[in-house]
Amino acid sequence: MFFKTKFNDSFNQTVEASDAINTVSNVAKQIEQQYFSPVFMMAQTAVAVITSTVFVLKTNLVLGFIYIMLSTLSFLPSHIGKNEMGRFASRWSLANAKLVAIMKDIFQGRMEIRNFNVKAIFMNKFAQKLNHEEAKYQKMTAFQYLIQFCAWVFAIVSFFLPIIIGIALSHVPALRITPSVIITLMLTADSVVGGIRELTSFQSMIVSTNKLRTVKLDFGPNHGNDQPKLDVNQGLNISHLAAERNHKVIFKNVNLKVAKNKKVIITGPSGVGKSTLLDMIAGQLTSSFGSVRFEDGSIQPQDFVFISQSVWLFDGTIRDNLTLYQNYSDQQLEKVMTAVGLNQELGHHALDFKIINNGGNVSGGQAQRIAIARGLLRKKPIFILDEITSSLDEKRADEIHQLIYHLPSIVLEVAHNFNVKLAHENGVSIYHLSSKGLKEI
Repeated sequence: MFFKTKFNDSFNQTVEASDAINTVSNVAKQIEQQYFSPVFMMAQTAVAVITSTVFVLKTNLVLGFIYIMLSTLSFLPSHIGKNEMGRFASRWSLANAKLVAIMKDIFQGRMEIRNFNVKAIFMNKFAQKLNHEEAKYQKMTAFQYLIQFCAWVFAIVSFFLPIIIGIALSHVPALRITPSVIITLMLTADSVVGGIRELTSFQSMIVSTNKLRTVKLDFGPNHGNDQPKLDVNQGLNISHLAAERNHKVIFKNVNLKVAKNKKVIITGPSGVGKSTLLDMIAGQLTSSFGSVRFEDGSIQPQDFVFISQSVWLFDGTIRDNLTLYQNYSDQQLEKVMTAVGLNQELGHHALDFKIINNGGNVSGGQAQRIAIARGLLRKKPIFILDEITSSLDEKRADEIHQLIYHLPSIVLEVAHNFNVKLAHENGVSIYHLSSKGLKEI
């Protein structure tokens, strides 16, 4: 029920997705091992301690009471350190959440990370978060062991001290403390001391999960170079491309030549394979026949920008989302921000605008502009666009298309609904895709 509740909370827009993933997938094991298991074991141990305590008190009330009182000293380290233990657990949980967030960012943006050749940078970021998380976990575990060690020391003291006191009090006849009583209590009280020691250990484990249960590698050289290898003056040549799915032909004989800076829209009925065609051009799918080439070679990931309806944004500033932690000057960033119209919309200090919840605080049109600005910043020769305006209203869609049509690059766009008049006014070539290939319309 705990995990169902936490996962259900993730559907609330105010809950960070990374927090929900962290709670369900990463904290689950710790809570299982350090909360649920100790709770059941604690109940069993408590029954044994109570039974032993009754026997000890019946053997000799005075010396038995001394045994029990001294045994409670074992709880002191756990009681004194529980607040600090909670803080250690909270720090580890925060570090773990950040680790999960960077992992999610990397997996969601692996296409863009490969296109912009920033894998080494993001893997270094991941390594930093991983090392930080491991350090916090080690500190939490070390403090937990320290508490347990202190508790064991107190338990040893509470075992031997009553024996010394019992020998001293054996000279008082009224107390009826005999050697046999001392030996009996020494043997029996061990179960009380041992049980209390186990209870202390279980308690420290449970305390370490308090914050969690009340929660609202060599990666290769980093060249830092994602600039296209191919000249922007070169054209794109698609020759006899074909695709199959489950041994059924989706389309065949797709031929297309796109000159430098030309814009092409590919349309067609749903299910005809428009997105499949783009994936093949981008190298995400292997074609069953044909080829996709520039005039002097095959297309490389760093030669194009692939933008879909869902733009990859990660938590950070717009500056971070544009540079992807590479070195670009603010002057360069301001130039592309102005080109895509973000400076006008976001105003002063737009580069410092904080993106949260993976772009939840920016509009769909703004997210598309950020994705386009990434490509402009790196002078990408090809923009591959998959239904990027399908979720925008007509006005916003036209604004994005006006921007796209004036990019100094080849543009291949799959679109279902678009302004045909605007496309013709800007010299855009429109092709219809069918199972037999492409036909200009």
